[in-house]
Amino acid sequence: ICASGKPIFGICLGHQMLALARGASTSKLKYGHRGGNQPVKQLSTGRVYISSQNHGYAVNNASLPKNAKLSFVNTNDGTCEGITYTDIPAFSVQFHPEASAGPLDTNFLFDDFVNLINNPALFRDFKPEFERIDAISYFQSTIKQTKAAGKASE
Repeated sequence: ICASGKPIFGICLGHQMLALARGASTSKLKYGHRGGNQPVKQLSTGRVYISSQNHGYAVNNASLPKNAKLSFVNTNDGTCEGITYTDIPAFSVQFHPEASAGPLDTNFLFDDFVNLINNPALFRDFKPEFERIDAISYFQSTIKQTKAAGKASE
């Protein structure tokens, strides 16, 4: 399918299968991501969305091939939630944008897929503007800043 040149939008298991087909690896999560309250960060905008998920494995961030760019991460644990491919017309997300968890926050992904169908070179120059986050360091930093701001206003 990847070699066909046809646009691909992988969702959940499709995300993992596409990543495996392109040379990435997956690993079992300790508890998995389950429910309609999983926060995911879009790295091209820095925006966080609440998503619906039900999976026990994740694509390993460090295993992504050269032409695969991390596009979404889970803000709880930093795991891969989305990949954009720059050498084939494809992208994927681990969460379920059709489940309307946020309530319709990630519907734009279907617009992106229609745009990809109309322009298969859409993601050739894709570059995420934000780096992958280390969730624990991020939240420790945020808590420190909040405490410091609270003390400063006293």
